[in-house]
Amino acid sequence: MHPSRLVAAVAAWAAGALYVLVGLEVLDVGRSVEPGAEDLLVFGLAAGAAQLVVGLVVLRSRGRAPLLLVVAFETLVVLMYVAVASVRIPAYEVWGVSIKVLELVVVVAALVLATHLEPVRTGAERHVGHGL
Repeated sequence: MHPSRLVAAVAAWAAGALYVLVGLEVLDVGRSVEPGAEDLLVFGLAAGAAQLVVGLVVLRSRGRAPLLLVVAFETLVVLMYVAVASVRIPAYEVWGVSIKVLELVVVVAALVLATHLEPVRTGAERHVGHGL
């Protein structure tokens, strides 16, 4: 197993654990200035579940496409955090930034892994030149 695979999965699961703790309000991430936008439990559990799936995808994927989807998803999540900063008080805080750092670790590790993967070969390609 390439070390980047394990790094990405562990980082995703650590981010997921932090999301769940935010949802349970164990970790304080401030508040929203938008009325009715403070259902942290639903947010934390959904985001935590998404990160669990990200970790599993990284561990189980054998091709580049799923890894590049992980990169796109995590990049979108980080960009959304920055985009909605104006509706949070404070705009940035230690737990949110920590989660984003972990998600960027997933992005980098998934990109490294994607560049080190051998192309997936079909059964027909494996037998080329073997008289089959």
